Amino acid sequence: MFTDAKDRLIPDPAVYADWFAKADEKRRRLAVGARRYYEVEKKLGRRPEYADFVDPDAGDLLPIAALMAEAPAARHARLAKVKGEIERRREDKEEVATLGFLRPPARPPTPSPSGRFSAAAEEVYNFVAAALSRHKAGMEDLVEDVSLQLGLLGKRDLDAITDRLGIGRRRSKAEAIEAVKDLFSSEATGTPPEPPARTAEPGENLEQMIRAAALELNGGRAEVRIRIADLRKRLAHVPSDELTAALRSLSRRRELTMYPHDDPRQIKPEDEAAAVYTLTGVPQHIIYFGGAYS
Repeated sequence: MFTDAKDRLIPDPAVYADWFAKADEKRRRLAVGARRYYEVEKKLGRRPEYADFVDPDAGDLLPIAALMAEAPAARHARLAKVKGEIERRREDKEEVATLGFLRPPARPPTPSPSGRFSAAAEEVYNFVAAALSRHKAGMEDLVEDVSLQLGLLGKRDLDAITDRLGIGRRRSKAEAIEAVKDLFSSEATGTPPEPPARTAEPGENLEQMIRAAALELNGGRAEVRIRIADLRKRLAHVPSDELTAALRSLSRRRELTMYPHDDPRQIKPEDEAAAVYTLTGVPQHIIYFGGAYS
């Protein structure tokens, strides 16, 4: 449920967002409140969009104090949710106009056993993380202890650990262990190794690959924006149309959000080439896992 500055219901936020983008400044100010509009415009240094004012969970306009106190990272996360919901409303409207009904969401795929994090892997991961936190150059014994602990695990558990460390999977146990050892070298020098382009693991489907690649790109952190161009580069072996279809499926099930760059100046030629277009022809450049819609 979305409301305006006078707490009146907005029946279709997608239509309202389009109206807001085309309306003159006087009407935009009236829609969200003159002071709220002024403060957000001054903070952002640009003409505000409707999504800049909205609480994605309640659908209400955020209080001025909350908008002023919002950190850039929190604003990006909030905008991802709002724009994702507005775009889904647009797609639903287009689908109803075309088919006369909304198709039921597709069932999510059954997780592969390779995606599980076993108790043994959890224990070794905690050991590795603790070792990384206290490692300094010249502590070869500590690195050797890590290597021995990793050697006790199977390939699936090693894959889970390298995924969580954000350095990507390797083809063999030996390569995975060496990759973790290299991470200790980079921790001492401050230069993290570049993860390789991902390849499919046995029994791993495309949507699982997308999630794993996203974790690798964002350093294992949740709720971080990822450029679709970077994701396509990481999954370069996947045909473009198949990756696009998988992203749309995840978006439709609300497991990720896709939205355009909020600053057109940030759009690069590779972003334009990699964009996923909605049913209404809007290019999406960013994906976001996390929050209320993921």
